[in-house]
Amino acid sequence: MERMLDVVENASGNVRRADEAERRAIEELRQMGLEVMQSWGQKTSNEAALELEVQGGVVREVKKFTLVLIHYLPVEACIT
Repeated sequence: MERMLDVVENASGNVRRADEAERRAIEELRQMGLEVMQSWGQKTSNEAALELEVQGGVVREVKKFTLVLIHYLPVEACIT
């Protein structure tokens, strides 16, 4: 909210036109909206994870492994 007040009060002193003030206000609103949505998403994700843990049967971390398949061709197949 402080950033929005800075725009309204022209704290930086370099906003001379209404369209520039409007652009900055819109920028600040978008940034605020982004921050709100990120916080909401993180909170919702954490709540869902806790709920799944309570239900049980959830594995959070699994060691990854690579499966390598090697196919050997007869020597005759390699000679053309």
